[in-house]
Amino acid sequence: MTDEQINAAIHDALGNPIGCPRCSDPACSYNQGLNYCNDLNAMHEAEKVLTSQQEEDYFANLRAINGDLIWYRTVGKTYRATARQRAEAFLRTLGKWQEATDKESLSVGGATTEESSVNAIDAARRARDGCA
Repeated sequence: MTDEQINAAIHDALGNPIGCPRCSDPACSYNQGLNYCNDLNAMHEAEKVLTSQQEEDYFANLRAINGDLIWYRTVGKTYRATARQRAEAFLRTLGKWQEATDKESLSVGGATTEESSVNAIDAARRARDGCA
């Protein structure tokens, strides 16, 4: 997905809950200009809408996308990821991520990018849950 598609998908998924910081009107055009792919503050606000289960899936998705993830389950969740990585994980968590349609051009080592991502996410979930 392009940055513009990601921003639009997150904007639609949130249903404009953020509102304009100047006027608190969710219909304000300020929301249309949020850049979730490049603004960690916008992604932080988006992350607040996730349920506890969605948050667990979100961390599994982040872990699959970004191997440089630090996660301390008993102390709290700490992680490093760019706004773009967070945006992708957010949309994957909500089931709104759209893979490229030309899977042939995305194949890597016999598996498509989509298959590789699914396998990595499954592995991250198994590791999170203590499964082999």
